[in-house]
Amino acid sequence: MQILVTGSRGKLGTQICHELEQHNIDFIKFSQFMSLADIEWNKITHIINCAAVTPNDKETIKSYWLGNVEFIAELLKYSSNKHFIHFSSLSEQYKFDDYQITKLLGSNLLS
Repeated sequence: MQILVTGSRGKLGTQICHELEQHNIDFIKFSQFMSLADIEWNKITHIINCAAVTPNDKETIKSYWLGNVEFIAELLKYSSNKHFIHFSSLSEQYKFDDYQITKLLGSNLLS
């Protein structure tokens, strides 16, 4: 068993990696500076997706789209026969801005 943890540099991803380390579970940290194509997918059994572009003043609709929709679409290409856990915020259900729209679209891809 080997787990891929996306968003491993964020708050949630960091905590998940810490827990996996504490339990001696084999995992790979994945961050935005890496390429999904470089992963040895035949070794991956589980994906824990914590990756997201979160709201701040520097983000644009393009950066939200790339991080919250396109990344999920790309990740799904590699997820066949893998256990997949996806974390997302509940805020997407009650707001209507660029962030929430792209989070909702990304989550819908998983459906």
